[in-house]
Amino acid sequence: MGEGATFVPPDIPYTSQEAINVSLPPTANALDYFRLYVTDDILDLIVRQTNTYADQYIAGNDLKPHSPAQNWVRTDRDEILAFIGLSILMGVVYKPRIHMYWSTDAIYQTDIFSNVMSRDRYLLLLRFLHFENNESVDRLGTTSV
Repeated sequence: MGEGATFVPPDIPYTSQEAINVSLPPTANALDYFRLYVTDDILDLIVRQTNTYADQYIAGNDLKPHSPAQNWVRTDRDEILAFIGLSILMGVVYKPRIHMYWSTDAIYQTDIFSNVMSRDRYLLLLRFLHFENNESVDRLGTTSV
């Protein structure tokens, strides 16, 4: 495509009936629909890669005594699911600074955040959240087998 040319995606007709091809109870909630896309396999991958990255980071760096990474405890599927839930909720309950979600100030207080996990734990998970092992990816971004 030459300079100034505009990409026009192809028009691919879709003729099948759109439908959810799984059985959900009549009382299905948002989590039930979310779990159709984010399976245990995906959560287990995130847990494994997050724990691996945290281990690699801690082993490969001279951590200061007060570094939050000193407090790392391996995560699990339930905690990652809670982390994702809080992250999605941050898009619904908007606050200008991340620490405000855990504020005890009456103006900003939203108890669900501190009831699910501490701010420091959330930030530590955010720091180490990973989906791929850095050591298995080459400089061009392709995964080595």
